[in-house]
Amino acid sequence: MHDIVKQELRRHPKTLVVVGNDWIVHQVLSLVTEFKIPLGIIPLGADNLIASGLGLTLKDAPQTLSARRIIDMDLGTVNKKVFLRNAAWFADNVKIDIDKNYSIRTSKVNMELINFLPAGMDYDGKNPSPEDGRLNLLIKKPDKKIFKNEETPTSICFDKINIDGAYQEITLDGIARVSALDEIGVLPKVLQVIVGKDRSF
Repeated sequence: MHDIVKQELRRHPKTLVVVGNDWIVHQVLSLVTEFKIPLGIIPLGADNLIASGLGLTLKDAPQTLSARRIIDMDLGTVNKKVFLRNAAWFADNVKIDIDKNYSIRTSKVNMELINFLPAGMDYDGKNPSPEDGRLNLLIKKPDKKIFKNEETPTSICFDKINIDGAYQEITLDGIARVSALDEIGVLPKVLQVIVGKDRSF
């Protein structure tokens, strides 16, 4: 699929419209950023959390695409592999250094780097934005507190972060897998996307 899409993008289309779920969207991310082509999505099938967060539905797809409400979005990176919505993993004996200002130590937690949330979700009223050049770290520890007087999940917005510890394979957008967590970053405003009026951010 990658080669077919790349061949079509060399013809300089006005927009690349993908029909499918998160897996299909994730496959074309690096190409649409390389060619600087706006991305339109018609969600089809199961696992459409990316489209949900962007306010896109199958029913409203024709009107949304013709309205061409385009925004410039950030992409998150783990070891230079891009993700649009999130990166998630389970970790143990973790030390997290945030913005060189403070550190957190915890164990046996589910961790998630979030660029934006699916529709209908929020954490403590916070809603990450894929337009601010930052990611949020979500830490979920079952039935325990990480900070005094603060229930999990804990959400932290950061500029710079370093995470050390034992962890399992990292999943990007629920699809791609990365085996190491050496470098976390943000590519600011590199992706042009057509969004719906009911997006989550």
